[in-house]
Amino acid sequence: ALVFIGLLMFTEASKIDFTDVIVSGSASFTLIMIAVTSISDGMAIGLTTYVVAMLLTGRNKEIHPVAYVLAISFASYYVLAF
Repeated sequence: ALVFIGLLMFTEASKIDFTDVIVSGSASFTLIMIAVTSISDGMAIGLTTYVVAMLLTGRNKEIHPVAYVLAISFASYYVLAF
């Protein structure tokens, strides 16, 4: 089952827009963090990285409001946990 899920994840990874530096960078960072930590931690860190990078480049109109809520929740969790 885990091998099948891994194959599904990499099938979706082939659809990443590598022409956009922020999207490809945060997606690559997310994949690395998933491999180094856990799936949930890697996804949380990757989403937070994506939102921060989009804010720093002034592309905040492209971020979904739910992504803001999740990124703030994840960031506050990691700040309080450590």
